[in-house]
Amino acid sequence: MLQEIFGDAPPDPYRRVSDERAGAWSILVGVAANRCFETGQSVRIADLVTGLTPPERAPMPDRAAPLPMPRRVRIP
Repeated sequence: MLQEIFGDAPPDPYRRVSDERAGAWSILVGVAANRCFETGQSVRIADLVTGLTPPERAPMPDRAAPLPMPRRVRIP
């Protein structure tokens, strides 16, 4: 973790590392939920702020493709 914060960690191929955009989006999800509870209306995050690009996300598997399963481990 220290290498990721202060050093030169290699890029994460699964894009699990959050950046400032992911933090802002997570806050905006809470703001949108609170506004939805108050008004009873749906709230779009794009209507709350302008100019905020979505965070990078790892690609999702195709719905038609089989999901890889973890290796089965035998317990004696």
